[in-house]
Amino acid sequence: MEYVNLIVQQLIIFAIFTLIGIYAIKRSILDETGLNYLSQLIIKITLPIMLFYNTLTGATKEELLQGIPVIFISIIFYGILILICCSLKNVFHITEEKGNVYLASSLFGNVGFIGIPIISSLFPQKGMLYIALFTIVDQLLLWTLGLSLTSKKGESTFQLKSLQKMINPSTIAIVLAIVFVLFNIHLPQTFLTAFGKIGNVTSPLAMIYLGGIFCYIDLFDCLKQKEFYGTIFIKMLILPVLFYCMMINYTSFTQDLVMTMAVLMGLPTMSSVAMLAKSHECYGEYSSGCVLLTTIASLFTLPVICFVINFV
Repeated sequence: MEYVNLIVQQLIIFAIFTLIGIYAIKRSILDETGLNYLSQLIIKITLPIMLFYNTLTGATKEELLQGIPVIFISIIFYGILILICCSLKNVFHITEEKGNVYLASSLFGNVGFIGIPIISSLFPQKGMLYIALFTIVDQLLLWTLGLSLTSKKGESTFQLKSLQKMINPSTIAIVLAIVFVLFNIHLPQTFLTAFGKIGNVTSPLAMIYLGGIFCYIDLFDCLKQKEFYGTIFIKMLILPVLFYCMMINYTSFTQDLVMTMAVLMGLPTMSSVAMLAKSHECYGEYSSGCVLLTTIASLFTLPVICFVINFV
């Protein structure tokens, strides 16, 4: 029950920050322009610093080398997700560009904004190591498959130059931190303290941003999309439990690693998917609706996942 309590505490905190974002929009403290600036601050400064700090301080060289299996379980993780999400797309008969955007919205979870604080609270010792290695696979797929799925039909996006977008502040921060750990490079404590304090504002700012964005989405239109419920019940609820049972019973992966992957599988839609779809003018509002509905649902599904897993 400890895992359930920790997740519930984190989700209540997320809800409070999200409500602050909604309040800020309703009271005209923030507007769309302000939200855009806020997202840039998070994506280009606070999130990379948080990833760098947590990866650097979250594992020794020996632990990092021992954590390589995380990459393999991440590949299994996405292989299963792709099969399930493709099946959901076919079940709901979503075709062409809308179907591709639905696939991307169901496939990629909000690791940066929601996953990191939850996993780091559940597993303070190794949580960020798991996240850092998982992100290698996650980012590779996002900027190849994800980019292709959120583009209009006929656009040539699945090219080598698309991989250049993998070179972003977050991936640079993770790679740099891994290099520091492998070569035993130590920063002065003053710098670490500063980086830690800057990184700590990421989740509050991210949830305030999401709360603000939600004010511009038609909730009632989201509720009409039957396929979103398929994502919530199959991908975000049933699949994580089945994945946990399969991995814990038929592989030698540790319990905390499998638990981490199950929680990551149950995360709501990554907001970057909606941003990509919007930038390509390809069902951006539709994807934003999936972000909204799955984020609300995760307040209930994530505790349920942990509760059920406790009895497995």
